[in-house]
Amino acid sequence: MRGLNHTYRAKHPPAGVVRKLGEGLTAQSSSSFSDQRQGKDKEEKKRKKKEKKRKKRRQEEEGIGRIRREERKKIRKKERGRQKERKKTKKKNERKKKKGRERKKDREERKEDKKKEKKTRRKKKTRRKKRRQEEKKRTRRKKEDKKCI
Repeated sequence: MRGLNHTYRAKHPPAGVVRKLGEGLTAQSSSSFSDQRQGKDKEEKKRKKKEKKRKKRRQEEEGIGRIRREERKKIRKKERGRQKERKKTKKKNERKKKKGRERKKDREERKEDKKKEKKTRRKKKTRRKKRRQEEKKRTRRKKEDKKCI
């Protein structure tokens, strides 16, 4: 960078300073320097152009890659949605099964309770019958005893 600045200063001296001949760069040396500079500039341009092309190609590839990535993302999203649905339905079915099992248990328990109730009713009935019969017998005996006396 210093060299470039130097040539610029030689060609454009600062205001108020007058250069004498032979001071600074000569015309010949400055021209050869500018030729070298032009060669470097050409190389720089070529390099930049190549870089640009490379960048463009990369962007195109990236674009394709991006599209593919987005497609994959969409597919994944759909799959996730499907999985969620499956999970929901599975849970729902599980709940239904659980309820069904509980209902079945309740039904069986009710049946058992009914059977027990019937049994107890029968027992109570028979007990009542027996009591009545015994009471009748007692009253009969009492009457007989009274008659006997």
